[in-house]
Amino acid sequence: MTGNLYGKMIHFLEKKRLSQLSVSFQRNGNEREGSRALMEQNRRKLASRCSQSGWKFRG
Repeated sequence: MTGNLYGKMIHFLEKKRLSQLSVSFQRNGNEREGSRALMEQNRRKLASRCSQSGWKFRG
């Protein structure tokens, strides 16, 4: 009984997370069309920050 409820909760959360992801993907797509240069700038900033802290950033 509790296992079934747990499974339903997990399923609900996954569905919710997926819908949030698709919304953020759509938003990112719109931004990419509008301001590609700004995103490139942010990506460089992130890459330099990652390399400073020792992380390898591939993008």
